[in-house]
Amino acid sequence: MGGAIIGGNRTPAAEFNILADPHAAQCIFKSGIPVVMFPIDVTHQMRLTKADLEEIGSCGKPWSRPLQEANAYIMPLYERNGHGSVVFMHDSCPVMWLQYPELFEGKLAGVNVETRSGPALGITISDLYVYADQLPLKNVTIMLKGDTDGMAVKVKELLRS
Repeated sequence: MGGAIIGGNRTPAAEFNILADPHAAQCIFKSGIPVVMFPIDVTHQMRLTKADLEEIGSCGKPWSRPLQEANAYIMPLYERNGHGSVVFMHDSCPVMWLQYPELFEGKLAGVNVETRSGPALGITISDLYVYADQLPLKNVTIMLKGDTDGMAVKVKELLRS
């Protein structure tokens, strides 16, 4: 879970997780192992609303109220940043994809990470159309779309069980 197709959340170019260690991210992307990237563009699609959290909080499980309260605590940050009364499910996306791949759509593409210091440090350069000769060809599956409602339903279903 990291990177961005368009823009970042830590700098105008870079997403937090990749910016934290762009050299390590570049090593992973160039390693040749199968890599699936969940960029912030997609993780911002996967969210729970205030109503979802209230439903989770009232399900009667020992973890339901603490989970609701923890997410309600972070919600004002997203509201201040113009996202509304939601919390994003960033870290849950890769885990949910492993069990419910039908919730996501992706495409094999070339990805490179800018590792030189400067304003573009940490940017993930995604060649979704294989136009750039300098990027590795099709080394990463980039998730491009997520089923927001489907994920919310699954998360609530799992938390109730």
